Amino acid sequence: MTTFFIIRHGKTLFNEKERLQGWCDSPLTDEGCAQMRRLSEGLKDIEFSAIYSSTSPRALTCASMLASDRSLDIRARESLKEVGYGSLEGEYLADAFPEGQLSKVGYAQFNGEDLYTAQQRFVREMQHIAEEFPDDNVAVVTHGHLIKTLLGSFSQQFAAETIKSADQIPPCSVTVLKYENNRFTLGTLPDITWRTSSDLSK
Repeated sequence: MTTFFIIRHGKTLFNEKERLQGWCDSPLTDEGCAQMRRLSEGLKDIEFSAIYSSTSPRALTCASMLASDRSLDIRARESLKEVGYGSLEGEYLADAFPEGQLSKVGYAQFNGEDLYTAQQRFVREMQHIAEEFPDDNVAVVTHGHLIKTLLGSFSQQFAAETIKSADQIPPCSVTVLKYENNRFTLGTLPDITWRTSSDLSK
């Protein structure tokens, strides 16, 4: 059985400003870096066989922090990138969705992705990873909305597409999924208790 520790990256500048951040990028804030340092400390006793990451710099930065005390290379994959928002990239959430609802289908109308396509590329990548690491712990550093597309199939609370949906998957939270016999099962919903209580300034 493969056990996935799916990590949302730390807080970024666009997260702070409530702007859409799909395939575009913004840097981690000081708080986001501190969140990831604390999470890395909290996960120090988990033996990972591999660390995978989205190719987005905000995710790679977090993956590098997780890998810093481990003799593991980061395996960057485009298939682990966030949902693509097309022409809405970088827009303020409130301006892009004045009624407070995200698209229930996706963003193809804005030259972005539909949610099913995003979910399936994520699922296929994780299946490929499980084939390579069938009895291992694997860390995957990725993005809030992408994680949500998969969690919606396990829990109704993740199905609603509101502009605050990413709040359901906090920065540097860990979602545990298990994969065996061609089937995913939910271990834990997004959880921030993996972060230690160490001083944020460290």
